[in-house]
Amino acid sequence: MRSIDYKKWADFIYSISKELKKKNLLALELACGNGAIANKLNKKFEYLCISDLSLQMISAAKKILTESAVI
Repeated sequence: MRSIDYKKWADFIYSISKELKKKNLLALELACGNGAIANKLNKKFEYLCISDLSLQMISAAKKILTESAVI
């Protein structure tokens, strides 16, 4: 699997949302996988909701987000 720059993706998503010019932005990430992008987005958005069809991926995301003190 090739390397993915999750910070670059998170910055791109945030740059698009800034055009909305609203405070307290909420991000919804569908198919969050292991939570790598959510981990970066959490620093940009006040509220973040993630989901995935795979319970294994949600468990992996929970582990990553817990380790980084997001949840």
